[in-house]
Amino acid sequence: MNEIGKNIIIIMEQVEKLFKQTSLLIQDADRFMGEEGWIGNDTQCIQYSYSTGDGSAWLPQYVFRFYIKEKFEHLLTFISIIFDDRDKNGLVKEPLLCGGWFDYGKGNKFTDNDYDYPFALCHIKMSKRRDDGSLISEGTQSAQKILKDLTAQKGYNIKVKVKRMSTLAVPLITITKADELKERVIAPLLDGIKADNG
Repeated sequence: MNEIGKNIIIIMEQVEKLFKQTSLLIQDADRFMGEEGWIGNDTQCIQYSYSTGDGSAWLPQYVFRFYIKEKFEHLLTFISIIFDDRDKNGLVKEPLLCGGWFDYGKGNKFTDNDYDYPFALCHIKMSKRRDDGSLISEGTQSAQKILKDLTAQKGYNIKVKVKRMSTLAVPLITITKADELKERVIAPLLDGIKADNG
């Protein structure tokens, strides 16, 4: 066996290890969110092709989990891991662990037709984006433009009804234990929701 063959095996083993660790991270997020009454609504690992003619799109760009809670029926919350910038526009310099929520306005209740998978990428398009765990928000016009652009870019066509969105993110490699996930992402996310919604 030559060195190139050995290196390919090493790379594939590392990719498999990354995905296993990411799966555990999502399971920990489910546990922490569940302890606070948030129910996982949807989970997806998004890649763009199974075709043998488009190998560059075989690996996932991002994985996410949406969460809902009866008390906050106007909020759609999420945790996402963004692995790379598939569009090659320089927005993802390293994998990110993100959290956030979409506010449809108190008294409103969103439906499955009011959001789609690309919403989980919204942090990388935030106008005052920071990847240091700081919570940032966008008002109605900006939030709707970001989400419309993301969904159109990915081939989805939905009417965006979000009134406000808030996100935070940290580099994925800085989270090595479940306690760090809770302290740096889950707790600030839930604290932000409580502060925003009384």
